[in-house]
Amino acid sequence: MLIQLHIQNLAIAENVCISLTRGLNIITGETGAGKSLLVDGLALLRGAKADTALIRDGTESASVSGTFKPPADSPVWLQFESLGCLRDSESPDELTLRRVLSRTGKHRSYLNDTQISTRILQEIAAELIDISSQFDNQKLLNPETHTWYLDEFVEATELRESFVQNWQSAWALVGEIEQIEKELTLQKREQDLCQFELDQIEQADLRDDEWTRVQRIVALGQKATHAARLTSDIRMMVSDSEQSCLAQLNLCRRSIERLMKLAGNEKIPLGVEKLDEISAHVEELLQQLDSTEDLFRIDEHELHEAIARAETYNSLLQKFGPTLDDVRAHREHCIAVLSRSDALIETIAEKKTQLQSAIEQALAKSKRLSSQRAGGLTALSNAIQKALAELGMPRTRFLCELTHSSQTTSPRALSPSLAEELSRTLAANDLEAFVLLSRAGAERAQFLMSANAGLAPQPIERVASGGELSRTMLAIKSVLFEDGAMSVFVFDEIDTGISGSIAAKVGRKLADFCAKRQALCITHLAQVACFANCHFIAAKGLKKGKTVAEIKIATAQERVQALAGMVAGERVTKESLAQAQALLTEAQGESRV
Repeated sequence: MLIQLHIQNLAIAENVCISLTRGLNIITGETGAGKSLLVDGLALLRGAKADTALIRDGTESASVSGTFKPPADSPVWLQFESLGCLRDSESPDELTLRRVLSRTGKHRSYLNDTQISTRILQEIAAELIDISSQFDNQKLLNPETHTWYLDEFVEATELRESFVQNWQSAWALVGEIEQIEKELTLQKREQDLCQFELDQIEQADLRDDEWTRVQRIVALGQKATHAARLTSDIRMMVSDSEQSCLAQLNLCRRSIERLMKLAGNEKIPLGVEKLDEISAHVEELLQQLDSTEDLFRIDEHELHEAIARAETYNSLLQKFGPTLDDVRAHREHCIAVLSRSDALIETIAEKKTQLQSAIEQALAKSKRLSSQRAGGLTALSNAIQKALAELGMPRTRFLCELTHSSQTTSPRALSPSLAEELSRTLAANDLEAFVLLSRAGAERAQFLMSANAGLAPQPIERVASGGELSRTMLAIKSVLFEDGAMSVFVFDEIDTGISGSIAAKVGRKLADFCAKRQALCITHLAQVACFANCHFIAAKGLKKGKTVAEIKIATAQERVQALAGMVAGERVTKESLAQAQALLTEAQGESRV
């Protein structure tokens, strides 16, 4: 239960602190006195969006704290322990939620003295606080909430949540698989090029020692060609032409011999022996030239092979070089690209296996959900119809029906290739059944109602008035929620659109609802307020020129006065006081019964 609610600097609530009792806690008061600030405060504790406009003028922050006493087996305690929070040594069975709003926008949430995130606050408060306001009643106009109510009734909430996890997981895997397949398609051109280049490098079988040898052979071949040309020129100049050196020497010797014959016995200073010595040196040069040619002699077959290999090396160096290490680095890049592709293909295969499992689990759980839902339709319809009769709607017919999801939502699509592959591994018709599922399962629940005899039930969102919505919400909660299911139920103006005897029936139903529960109810009707176990009165006044709200527990006399004011309006009369006392006496008598 909610033991205490403390609000500071929230709008006109400067410092409001109320202690609640078990059962029905009623709040009454004039419009604008601050009654709804209690609901706003509890909504903030539930994690509602914090609005800095709520912070009281002249202050920099506002805070709301609620002290609760959850049941010992409440899941809240498990989360409490997991967060490492410390229990209060004086009240170990109590916990306090606190929300602090700041004008800077840096709002904070606390569980006892441990700061927590808004998400954690929402999870914990969802187990402690249930708010029914005019806005929340409008949820009944949304058919999606009807399925949630049905699942609560047939105790299939955990099964539905487990189904949703499998269903979401399956569609998340579908998205991942299709995204990876797109990546593979985009990579295909790069992969083809990498495979081609890798094949070139692999086939070349590049080796440092071979490249050194090939370069040496090719360089030697180039030198041999140049040397052959030079030796040919030398031979031509020395001996292989009519103008060669030896030919000229021989011609010169013959001319000298003729000259000597002409001279007779006369001695001339021309030594033929010198010329012969020169010729001998030239002959020796020719012999040395032959030895020099041997230095540049090369195997032509080996040279041709070396040139061919050099062309292979140079081609790869030009593409991926300038060094062999660069070529090898490109080879590793190609392997990495291709291995990435292989990894993606393996990932797709793994995810398809996971997808098949998720689909099978989702289908199995959706079938169990369908069975539980179908089994509880009549019981839920009868229970709510009975509760509505107790709330002054005796002729109301209430039905809960199931509609296949395919009639309310469009099936999601799979890529043709994925659909074809899954159809080969899943059981017959399972794939078609899966794509027809929605977040709610294979079907959705819908509430239908007819408040007038002779008229067929219609969807509740088409026919229910504001007052009927309020009573229907109360009827649903009285049927769905077990004793102790929530620490506090909040009903904000649940009496909207009703009056008179119907209001008395709503008050009586609230009192019955709170026999083993706690509720906080804001009302403007005496017929509802008279059933309170604890009656609070909200009023507003001035403090230092500013409006402030005050909420206090009404004394017995103040309670009669407040009820009389609600009955008579501004002018309280003896008759209205007597009527208020009669309402209290009757309500208290019914409570005792």
